Amino acid sequence: MSFSETMIQGMSFAEAMHGMLLMTVLASIAMIFRPLLKGIGRAFVLVIRQRITARAELAQRRALHAERVVAARG
Repeated sequence: MSFSETMIQGMSFAEAMHGMLLMTVLASIAMIFRPLLKGIGRAFVLVIRQRITARAELAQRRALHAERVVAARG
């Protein structure tokens, strides 16, 4: 007997309908609040992986350029 057959035989119709209703409600909430959830996700990504600021990027370029100049002069 497969897993799905065991689940179907052990589940009543009311339990199956309750599960379907719960999944439908969760999907509906996710659809309604999708823009909010996307914004929270983007904010979380920015907290974890912060962007390099323009000043930091300029400092990195200047340091790299200085290393190259020193290496070229020998």
